[in-house]
Amino acid sequence: MTDELLEANATTEAERRKLTSVLENMTDGVIATDRTLRVILMNDQAKDIVEWMTRESSGRNLKILLALETTSMIPEDGTMPPRLLDFSSEDELFLVRAFFSPVKKHSGPITGMIIVLHDVTEQEQVEQDRREFVANVSHELRTPLTTMRSYLEALAEGPIKMRNWPHVS
Repeated sequence: MTDELLEANATTEAERRKLTSVLENMTDGVIATDRTLRVILMNDQAKDIVEWMTRESSGRNLKILLALETTSMIPEDGTMPPRLLDFSSEDELFLVRAFFSPVKKHSGPITGMIIVLHDVTEQEQVEQDRREFVANVSHELRTPLTTMRSYLEALAEGPIKMRNWPHVS
């Protein structure tokens, strides 16, 4: 029995080390909460994103930590669509997409949430630049086309009858 207990403890410790290694080496931020949405775990990338130290973020409510609307409720099944969070300052754009996943016991009740935070600032900036480029090109193409259309309409109407003009002989 002692050998089995030692082996179970060794297996548990090995799994814990694997999980810690995975969390520390992820490029995305990961936050784990309990069922009341109090933060119980954050990796370093998540700390960098929310700019709080572990002692300040541990135990804090997820809605406060991520500046989520206080009116937004989490559905009974715990599923939430991804959200785009804006942590931008006046000087710098900083956008994060948050993915929410409920943690459930085998019997069904939700025991917490796992939130994955992915920095999408560069992607959103590229998309914004693309939209601006398309708008500028569209405007630049429309301007000469409008002028050409007015000339073509004038030509299609035919020549102007000059004898109706009093100053032209």
